[in-house]
Amino acid sequence: MLAIPLTDTLNTIIKTEPTDDLMVPLKLEDTKNISRSPQPQSRRRRRRIEVLLPTRRQVYGNNLPVFENASSFIDSKNLLKLIIKKEEEKSSIFLPFGKIEIKKEEMLSEDVVNRRIAHVPSFDVELDPAMRDVTTTRLFTSKTWGGNTQDTFPRIRQEMLDRHGMDDFMYLNLYLNPHAPQWPGAPGLFFTSSVDPNAREWPTIQRVLVRLKTNRWLYVGQYQCTPAPSLTPDEWTSQSPKVKKTWITKVSTKGWCTDIRAKIVLQKRLGRDPTAEEFQDAYDSEEKFHATPEEVHRAFDQGHAFIQAWCMKCVGYDENFQREIAAGNAAN
Repeated sequence: MLAIPLTDTLNTIIKTEPTDDLMVPLKLEDTKNISRSPQPQSRRRRRRIEVLLPTRRQVYGNNLPVFENASSFIDSKNLLKLIIKKEEEKSSIFLPFGKIEIKKEEMLSEDVVNRRIAHVPSFDVELDPAMRDVTTTRLFTSKTWGGNTQDTFPRIRQEMLDRHGMDDFMYLNLYLNPHAPQWPGAPGLFFTSSVDPNAREWPTIQRVLVRLKTNRWLYVGQYQCTPAPSLTPDEWTSQSPKVKKTWITKVSTKGWCTDIRAKIVLQKRLGRDPTAEEFQDAYDSEEKFHATPEEVHRAFDQGHAFIQAWCMKCVGYDENFQREIAAGNAAN
């Protein structure tokens, strides 16, 4: 038998093995260059959400108010929480009633409203919503506590007043007063027209009920009305034509706008602004003053007529009063 050296046998075996072109011989010194860092692990993406809150200057513009007590102004963070809370409360309260009836022609611009109401806080009403949200009718309140069914501030006859002692009713129709409080404890605004550029101090706390829709009146609380700045000529000019037409029509026709019509007539008659005494004598007379819509429009534009404003802040809630409403209006 022919003996084959061992080295030749190994060489023969290696040569007969199939070659792999992808296999590259690796020298020992090459291993020093291999990175030994661990494989990167997948990481969760983090998203940042930036919320930009308005400054007081951005909210009020150049009409930045001065508060006697700085704590009475709600800072931006609390204001944002308040807005969210209001929206949640409105959803829970008004869903049973459906859509509130509001006349868009009565709605002043948002900047006019925000400048006057942004600092007014809500009042927390603790009464069970099932009872708090029961509505009533003017007929029921008239029969139960007195007063007619039409006036904003009905007079209570003495017989009824002696029985319950409440002479503070204020009824606001949201269809005509869309900036009034819209749910229990909410802040609001009350507007009216006058020849006086400054709203006067309100003499008493009012028991406020608001009309949501036909035969649906909701008690919203006890309200303190505080004078707010009247609309400036620029604010009046910036209102939509429909809003201005609505106010002009009111002043031209409504009995509670006699003072503006009287001033317009006296200005034409005297050729100048009347004195305070001349105006009061004419206003107290039985003369019927008439002014055209064009004259009323001009009075607003020239600063002879004004839209006054009051902030409405809820300072209390008469739970027993609402319980009486709920007991007498269980079907509402």
